[in-house]
Amino acid sequence: NGLAIVPLLKDVLARVLPVLGAIRQDNIRWVFASGMARFSEAILNYVANNPNDKAITIDTFASEMFPPYEVMFSNWTKSSEKSVRLATMQAVGHMCALMSREQFESQVPKIIPQILNMYKKEAPLDHLPITLVREHSISLLDDGIYIVTLSR
Repeated sequence: NGLAIVPLLKDVLARVLPVLGAIRQDNIRWVFASGMARFSEAILNYVANNPNDKAITIDTFASEMFPPYEVMFSNWTKSSEKSVRLATMQAVGHMCALMSREQFESQVPKIIPQILNMYKKEAPLDHLPITLVREHSISLLDDGIYIVTLSR
C-alpha cells in the first residue's frame, strides 16, 4: 500500500541511504533500484492524490532523493548487468521528479547524454524506463528555459 507507507518514508530512507554506496552485487543493486523507484512512485502518487496534505509535498523529499540519485546515477548506470542499468534509470526517472529545480537543472547536462547512450545500447523493448526519465525531464523543464528533444 503505497499511500500508507509515504508518511513513513523519511525514516525508511534514513536507514537505506547509508547502505547504497556500499552495495557491490548487481542483484542487490537491482533490488534497491527497484525499491527506490517504487518509493519515488509512491511519493508522486501520494502528492497527486492528497493535495490537502500540506505536510507531505514533493519538496519534503527533495533532500532525501538527491543523495541516492547521485550514487545510483554515477555508479549503477555503468553496471555490466542490463537489468541493473534499466532499473536504475527507471528509479532515476522517478527521483528526478522529486528533486528540487536547482538540483535537477544541475544534473540535466549529465542526464540527457546518459539517456541518449542508453537509447543506443538497449533493445527497443527496454525503452520504458528511459522514457520515464525523459518525461520527467521534459515536464520539469516545461517553462521554456530549456528545449529538450530526445529522438533516436
